[in-house]
Amino acid sequence: MADLQTAWWLGLFGAVGAGLMTGAMSGLIPLLFGEYSDQRSLGRKAFLFSVLAGLILGIVAALPVALGFTVAIVWEKRARRRREGVQT
Repeated sequence: MADLQTAWWLGLFGAVGAGLMTGAMSGLIPLLFGEYSDQRSLGRKAFLFSVLAGLILGIVAALPVALGFTVAIVWEKRARRRREGVQT
């Protein structure tokens, strides 16, 4: 019975670790885009939400969250450039 319990705990920690890693890896995309685009706070929020989504549902949730935030960061950068009068 101890072997089954040990296997269960190892599987749980493996799943949590994998979820955190996939969330962190996909969250790096909007984090770096945010740093590059002067949208640091939005990039950090994107990283946090991507890690949480990866923890909950893995790459199925982390990748769309990261992609959505990346699009929002790029959109905001272009909107700011238009307000300042700079053509993209």
